[in-house]
Amino acid sequence: MDLLSYRHIIWDFNGTLIDDVDLVVLIMNRMLKRRALVDISRSDYLEVFDFPVIDYYIALGFDFSKELYDDVAREFIYEYYRDGYTAPLQPGADSILKLLRKNRVTQSVLSASKTGYLKEHLETLGITGYFDLLDGLDDIKGSKKTDKGKEHIKTLGIDPSEILYIGDTLHDLEVADSIGCDHLLVANGHQSRSRLLKASGNVIDSLMELTVNGL
Repeated sequence: MDLLSYRHIIWDFNGTLIDDVDLVVLIMNRMLKRRALVDISRSDYLEVFDFPVIDYYIALGFDFSKELYDDVAREFIYEYYRDGYTAPLQPGADSILKLLRKNRVTQSVLSASKTGYLKEHLETLGITGYFDLLDGLDDIKGSKKTDKGKEHIKTLGIDPSEILYIGDTLHDLEVADSIGCDHLLVANGHQSRSRLLKASGNVIDSLMELTVNGL
């Protein structure tokens, strides 16, 4: 896929631009242990993670008749950011961001993270300047971002046919379809390659493939 044939790239954040799967699995196992629930492996996680995130918690055994989902979401966010913005960029991400800017392809971020956390993490990584628009959600619940995607496109003012959306989950495919743009899924994020391939032929193993292919 030739990224330079597009006028604009929309990036997902968690799992796509940043490598945070192992951190999430570590945190989730801490939370499961507190509730005497069975822990999960990395491979288990890649098969069960989904949007909206509340469904993924239920699949792991969380009982929201006994505790509030809002409290669980706050617990996860506290653990995730307890040591600061530690999740690093995915390999190859910085090179691709630079090359796209050099070739005058504009870029933005559309994330299910809360907007404030998203902006602070990008600033910590030193990559805020690559993006014309940063959009997250208004809360920490990990809701679907379909509606936010439509707002994102409207704000950009760019024809969806000139846009490529890059993400790491089936929900990213759903968002791309809902706004009418092309998609590319990266299989080293929060869902397994096999799950992604069942829904799309536009799947790569990592962003490094884009650099290897001469972008």
